[in-house]
Amino acid sequence: MKTSKLAELSEEELRREQVSLQEQIFRLRFQIQTGNAENPSKLRTTRRSLARVMTLIREQELGLAGRHNRAESRTHARKESEAK
Repeated sequence: MKTSKLAELSEEELRREQVSLQEQIFRLRFQIQTGNAENPSKLRTTRRSLARVMTLIREQELGLAGRHNRAESRTHARKESEAK
């Protein structure tokens, strides 16, 4: 799922997505170990999706929701550090 679509989800929906992705990763690892994986590279994309979801959850916890643009985040962080 794209980051822009994920950013529109509530924290509860993000938590459900997190659990779902963790289960997918578990199953993919098991399939890879047993040699039954149809697409081993899916593990990488699933781990990255999980990282995106976890980042969005953390942003919501910190009150930074809506800042899913990297360039914007870096500019904001730089301005904050210069202000100190």
